[in-house]
Amino acid sequence: MADSTSSSTRRANKRMFIVITIMVVVWLLIVLCRNPLRARWWTHKLATTRDPEIRLVCFQRLVALGTTGADAVETLLRSEEAAVRGLGVALVNHTHPPQARTLLASMTTDADADVATMAVTGLALLGDPAVIEDIAKLLQTSKPPMPSIAVAGLGRLGTPQAVDLLIEAAGPDNSVAVRVQAIEELGRLQVERAAEVLTQCLLDDTPFEGPTASERSAAALLARAAPGMQVEEPPPSRRVSHFAARALRAITGDDPSANGER
Repeated sequence: MADSTSSSTRRANKRMFIVITIMVVVWLLIVLCRNPLRARWWTHKLATTRDPEIRLVCFQRLVALGTTGADAVETLLRSEEAAVRGLGVALVNHTHPPQARTLLASMTTDADADVATMAVTGLALLGDPAVIEDIAKLLQTSKPPMPSIAVAGLGRLGTPQAVDLLIEAAGPDNSVAVRVQAIEELGRLQVERAAEVLTQCLLDDTPFEGPTASERSAAALLARAAPGMQVEEPPPSRRVSHFAARALRAITGDDPSANGER
């Protein structure tokens, strides 16, 4: 009788152990699969909805998931809608997955200038000196505004090698859009050794129409942050000398025009 009771107890304990083991395994599977499943759902929702508030909520949740959310980012980058691709680039910039450089480099040639600008800026902010190769390649692109966007990216990078390329880009052999953006970046970085090329630019009255790459990027950022807010348009026509004088003021603290230089 005692042996029968003991055997029944062992069988009951064995069943209990099996049940507990199954429950633990199921719980682990739920924990491991929950975030990837949530990331896929929020990615799908973000890519298919037209509601900006829902998009923002989905984006914030993907950012909160970190690299798990970034695993689904390629779905966003392949979207036909520029706004969705832009959120995909922003997600890469926020989460920095291992393949961030590859993903961002692939988006620097996006058909939408704002998306391309975000990708170039993201590359520059990765903190990897090697990205200068990806950005410098864009300087050779003949399709505007890519060269100007690349120059803005070099300014963001700010390394000595990037500054060398900026000084070269400010020279007379480049398009006026590239030169103006390079001059702006040299002034913002306060590069003292750029004073010579900037002084030469004071004599250049070549007109420049429209916003610079950095002005366009700032306007796009403001439009996303405050939809409906009117953005002040830049003057219809400015000259290279105007940008050079402003950059020299930032570097030296003096007004070249007040000194009779221009």
